[in-house]
Amino acid sequence: MSDVQGALVQGPQQQGVIPTNRTRRRGIGRGTRTRTRIHSTGLAPHQLPALLARLEALMPYSIPLLRRIQFHLHEEPASESARVFVAVADATDGDSADGDGDGDGDSWRGKGIRDGNGDDDDAEFVDRWLRAKKSGERVETKGRADAAGGETGEAVTRPQPWVAAHIDLANAGQSQVWTFASWEADEDDGLYPLPSSSSAAAPASTSALQSPPSPSPSPPDSLPHGSPLPSDSSTPTPTATTVHHALMHSLFEYIHTTLIPRLPTSPPPSWLELQRTGKYLTTPYSRDKVLFATVCEKLWGYFPPEARARTDDGYWKYLFRVAQQEEEEEEQTGRVSTWSALPAPVPPSSSTSASASPSEPTPPLPPTYRFGPMQPSHLQAVLDRTPIPRTLATLRQYVSLGVFYRDQPDPIGWGFLGKDASLSSLHTEPEHRGRGLAVALGRELLKRQHVVSPFAAAAEVAAQDEAATAKTPSTATPVSPAGSYTWAHADVSQSNTASRRVMEKLGGTPRWMVMWTEVDIERVVSLSSRT
Repeated sequence: MSDVQGALVQGPQQQGVIPTNRTRRRGIGRGTRTRTRIHSTGLAPHQLPALLARLEALMPYSIPLLRRIQFHLHEEPASESARVFVAVADATDGDSADGDGDGDGDSWRGKGIRDGNGDDDDAEFVDRWLRAKKSGERVETKGRADAAGGETGEAVTRPQPWVAAHIDLANAGQSQVWTFASWEADEDDGLYPLPSSSSAAAPASTSALQSPPSPSPSPPDSLPHGSPLPSDSSTPTPTATTVHHALMHSLFEYIHTTLIPRLPTSPPPSWLELQRTGKYLTTPYSRDKVLFATVCEKLWGYFPPEARARTDDGYWKYLFRVAQQEEEEEEQTGRVSTWSALPAPVPPSSSTSASASPSEPTPPLPPTYRFGPMQPSHLQAVLDRTPIPRTLATLRQYVSLGVFYRDQPDPIGWGFLGKDASLSSLHTEPEHRGRGLAVALGRELLKRQHVVSPFAAAAEVAAQDEAATAKTPSTATPVSPAGSYTWAHADVSQSNTASRRVMEKLGGTPRWMVMWTEVDIERVVSLSSRT
């Protein structure tokens, strides 16, 4: 289940891309050479709560992956195909205590960069990194820590960049990978650092969320908010960019070498069903095609365009704050109910009309309308009306809710929370629009969001496996004896004015762009190896 991979990266003097197979002990010319080893592995179940704590510390940026892993823990604990992957960069200056070799050679990504197993056990390093007390703490390789006289291998220095992903390749044609990179967290946009649950009275956080820059559609060849592609001149230093590329490459390589070979070469029945019903698919089938979901704009440049089989971009990531109420039974099961206590709506962008007043509460359903469960026949009707590649089995896993009119048996509106708890597919039939049904439906769905805290997750894992010992407390800060707030999110096409208006009425704010992209993973690995 684990993939051991060590890649040596050096800089900042080295900016070229020259293949090498050996490590250089000393820098060339003046200055100190920085050497970075990429430690990567698939996680065991008992390690997931510690990763959740890391992800919580970087909320709301990490929300898609955090919620996807929480869904996995609560709804898919017995999944045989799902994997959670982590890669951590371990940088040192000057000679490495575990370095070997000298002289020039040929590499994967630049002078002093190589693939191959490191001298340290990657799984052990990642485990110590996960158990570090703070997400910003630095974990040294065992050899260097011992050489420095350290007992635990931990020292508080600069943070280490990292990548994590939830991967389930069983769902061919549907979303298969959710990934998060630590450099997605933006220290300058007013949201960071902000844990998943904080005091609702915190004025800085509230102000930041209520006053985002007004977004506007961006040209296809640029990123919104001025966010650059990794090759842009305003990107991180060459060394940081190279390390980020190495981390992403380790993820692609893990999928390519460890997971893809386990798949059958013929299409599974679920893929054939998607093809039969005319869903969005790329043909012919290939097990090397992997669909990455809700990829943040800061990672787009790591997916070579020539390796993309299809791409759906132009989606805004909307963020919401939702108050949560904990009860004893829910704490025992790891579920946390939420109810909407969203901040005042922000002024709308130029593409939308005026939003509701901050003091104007969202109205309940009008008379003659009611909420009700979505039956399998209703879900099939929803599938038949959309080209989005989902199967009935997938849709039945989602949190769903219908709006019914009078005593009619079929819903006139519906909505879902996906596997990453994103608010999605809100729909109201045309003859029932203009009555606030979509807003009421969205708010009710947000109330039904289930959050698994790291502490509760650890308790669940420990109950399933007596050997599990990782128990990480939640970062939630109470706002009352009974509650706190957490985050929710949605992905909305920038051209869908009606849906964007609903999001803003719910208090949502667009923060960054995301895409879905299906890539030929073999080609991605090949291209990223020589980029």
